[in-house]
Amino acid sequence: MTDSLAGNRRVVLHLILSLEIGGMEQVVVDLVKAIDRSRFVPKVLCLQSLGPLGEELRRAGIEVILLPSMMPLFSFIYPGGLVTAIRCAKADVVHVHSGCWFKGAVAARYAGVKSVVYTLHGATYAKAGVLKLLEQIAAWLTDYIVTVSGDLATQLGNAGHVPMDKVSVIINGIDTERFLIKPEKQVPPATPLQRGESAPIRLGIVARLEPVKSHETLLHAVRQLVDAGADILLEIIGDGSRRLQLETLTQSLGISDRVIFSGAVRDIPQRLVALDIFVLCSLSEGTSVSILEAMAAAKPVVATNVGGNPALITEDENGFLVPSDDPQALATAINRLVSDKALRLTMGEKNRIKVEEKFGKCSMARQYEGLY
Repeated sequence: MTDSLAGNRRVVLHLILSLEIGGMEQVVVDLVKAIDRSRFVPKVLCLQSLGPLGEELRRAGIEVILLPSMMPLFSFIYPGGLVTAIRCAKADVVHVHSGCWFKGAVAARYAGVKSVVYTLHGATYAKAGVLKLLEQIAAWLTDYIVTVSGDLATQLGNAGHVPMDKVSVIINGIDTERFLIKPEKQVPPATPLQRGESAPIRLGIVARLEPVKSHETLLHAVRQLVDAGADILLEIIGDGSRRLQLETLTQSLGISDRVIFSGAVRDIPQRLVALDIFVLCSLSEGTSVSILEAMAAAKPVVATNVGGNPALITEDENGFLVPSDDPQALATAINRLVSDKALRLTMGEKNRIKVEEKFGKCSMARQYEGLY
């Protein structure tokens, strides 16, 4: 979309580190696609890398800009390269996402942007020291601060970061249509198990392989389930710094034939639809995109009782909530679903209905448009 065609529409420039595959990044993609194009011209500025989701947006006709590496990104005095990029984009609104709040807010104000919006996607704010001071300055420069769950808003308020009259909660939304997958298009994990005519129950987790996601809790739970006689197969979707460590733990637990590391993949909807049970064992969460996507795929969910998860999962209704860092509790909850196919199907259908009614991308987009 060229600037000459913008007319009276406001140019909204999303500022994000990259559009690699991830939950926050997918939310930005869905938001950009759902924005009312009769009122707004969406653009995206990536500070580090474009990623496959950036290419996807370009194919959809959205202008996605990668900050040239030769442009100095940031200094405390004047973030020249970023200011120039924002001015070139002719932004009316800069919408900054987690990971670049301070630099984004400072650059937007230097560039003369009319309005700055910031979305905190997870509990990644500074707790003390210089970084907390920088975020307080960023808050002063920002017009609207959005958290993706009520729990995050409470945490932010308790930390004393921001004036709470600037804070609002907008729950993440997703493109539910991506998860209406025909059976022949599903991608079941390639299993190393040989079970004759009996297929194992397929568990899955979609999360970065980082400490906050606590994959080791799930691996220990799988060991307990196998010891109890459960015929299961776990697919771990995602990549990160702990992959080698988690693969080593899988081997030491003796469950290598029960676990598949699929890495970062593009066909997440197809893989989710092929699962029987979705699991997320994070130590903290905002509003989990992975859970929303599993719900859209009509899967029952077992998740830790942290962050925004209780707003998505009602105990014994559409899934189970367990304490974090508790393999035994996680194994017990998973086993209830492993042993009860009817319960899996009932909970999965409730999830599909719930996500369509409450967590669609259009609902999210309309709320952000009110801030723009």
